[in-house]
Amino acid sequence: MLYNQNCLNVAKIASKSEVRPEFAGVFFTKDKVVATDSFKLLEMTTSKGYKVEDYPDAKHPVMKGFKPFIIPAKELSKVKIPKNKSLPVLENVAVSYVDDKRVDLMTTDLETADIKSFKRIDGQYPDYEKIFPAGKPKAELEVDGEYLAEM
Repeated sequence: MLYNQNCLNVAKIASKSEVRPEFAGVFFTKDKVVATDSFKLLEMTTSKGYKVEDYPDAKHPVMKGFKPFIIPAKELSKVKIPKNKSLPVLENVAVSYVDDKRVDLMTTDLETADIKSFKRIDGQYPDYEKIFPAGKPKAELEVDGEYLAEM
């Protein structure tokens, strides 16, 4: 999957304390990104409008061998997503799974690829889904994260 700026912004919710490294990290799966400080939790689903195949950098493997991972929330501020109104798919980050110790996050402007490498947090993310009710949701809501931040 591709992750937009709203997905990366969940890092603001993550715990500042590193006593439990998983809580100081952001959990990435193929279809969502999650962060918690153990009191608040934010889960952001990935954009449904773009497919990995739409990401235009063929020189780097995008989402090959993907497995869910946790990376330190404070490190995500290093990722700068370029604005591109003519080709909105570029306003996303692609993940290149490298090994069990690190993950590369890549952005591109079609001219160059900017790849940032992050050490993975070794551990299991809390099974937070058990606290949510099961079954069909009563409502679904889409919110513009940038507009919400301005408010």
